[in-house]
Amino acid sequence: MRIPFSLLVLGATALAHGLDPFTKFLNDNGLTAFASLLPILNQSSIGHGLIEKLQSGGNYSVLIPNNQAVAEISANLSGDALATIFSYHIIEGDFIDSRNGLVSQNLPKVTVGRTLLNDPTLVQLEGNKSQVLVWGKDSAGQVQILNQANPTTVQKFTVFSEYGRYGIGIIDHPLVPPPVFSQAATRGGGTNASYKLDKLVALFNNTLTDYPDHLLRTATQFMDGVFLDGFTFFMPTNEALEDREAAEAVGRASLVASDHGTTYVTVLKTIFGNHMIPSLTLYSTTLANSTSYVGELISTFTNTSGTFVSVGNSTARIVATDIICKNGVMHAIDKLLVDTRRHDQLR
Repeated sequence: MRIPFSLLVLGATALAHGLDPFTKFLNDNGLTAFASLLPILNQSSIGHGLIEKLQSGGNYSVLIPNNQAVAEISANLSGDALATIFSYHIIEGDFIDSRNGLVSQNLPKVTVGRTLLNDPTLVQLEGNKSQVLVWGKDSAGQVQILNQANPTTVQKFTVFSEYGRYGIGIIDHPLVPPPVFSQAATRGGGTNASYKLDKLVALFNNTLTDYPDHLLRTATQFMDGVFLDGFTFFMPTNEALEDREAAEAVGRASLVASDHGTTYVTVLKTIFGNHMIPSLTLYSTTLANSTSYVGELISTFTNTSGTFVSVGNSTARIVATDIICKNGVMHAIDKLLVDTRRHDQLR
């Protein structure tokens, strides 16, 4: 059935008029720059769909960049590109606390919320899930949005009830969707960005794998590519890889490489396969026992000393959580997980 053009125009006009209360709310709260973007968003197909979804009611929290933050957004973006970025600022679900603030755990604990960002060029999670945001409250009581290149805080949070019960947070930088594995690891982040993770990336850059299609590529290209729809990676820090025991294990793998060629790939796969859970993205709020990439049990537990992960006879402490990337999540650990009882070549 063809819909008359006049009815399409009428529908778009009605939707635009429906924005009037939200536009007034934004202007009344000093968010004039973002208010000026609403017509551009509404004219794009993606933005129109987002606005229609918000006007239909439900529970959402929307993080709005302040005027200075809007100035950081490229003026050359198309309406759809702008709307895609905006979708990462919309958290689905009820995250309004009893004091009309944003529900937030005290760091290093975090709150994880699922956003409306589901563009497959930017998100590659299991089950076509949309991307998440991770945040927590610092010692000063300020809510920090984690995993952003620019430290981002929620400066104010209030409730807007015109369409549903929406939380509106004002933030001091626009949010950028998570990058691929190697970029996220090199940048660091999560609950403690002081831990460096780039040493493993450098090792992956020089390690070949032929999984899953028997075509050789680096381990970094595998992690960054289209081969994994969701993963959880327990990422050894630089210090963990510099530990004598870890260095010896990796060194023995290197020795095997010089003697037996492609066996190096198998040995490193054995080492680092213990650190990854494929096709399952477990944030710190949902950590559970699971099966590793090489088929071994990965178990996690928490006591008064912290949260730990174990594979066989090897245990490491998780020192930073929830470093999110395009297709999964990483948690930094203080030790290489090598179960020497099962892998004679690593002894």
